[in-house]
Amino acid sequence: MKKNYDSEFKEIVYKEGYTLMTPYKTDLSKVILSCPKRHKYLVVPKCFKNGDRCPFCSIKSIGCLSKINFEIEIVKSGYKLLTPYVRNAIYVGVECYLGHYRQVTPDKFKHDKRCPECDRLKKKA
Repeated sequence: MKKNYDSEFKEIVYKEGYTLMTPYKTDLSKVILSCPKRHKYLVVPKCFKNGDRCPFCSIKSIGCLSKINFEIEIVKSGYKLLTPYVRNAIYVGVECYLGHYRQVTPDKFKHDKRCPECDRLKKKA
């Protein structure tokens, strides 16, 4: 009999007092969760099942917090992160929802320095 991973994951999430903020796709596709203290963060369902919990509640460094906030902003904006986050001032590769690639620092991305190609298309329209 095939396991229903979606139901299993949701049961664990709600049992722990967390809230699922984005739809579950697969055990390896990141979702946004909200912990009992209402911190929102990205997590791979498989990692949550293995015991990873809210990084804000167990924060070890401010760099970790910046990375989490940036990853959430990327997902909310419909972008994809193509290169690893190192820190706020180091460029990362991102792809917008129309497939345009650009490099930007996480700090500039957070302050609405998004896709220049899309901005040009909006101005022409």
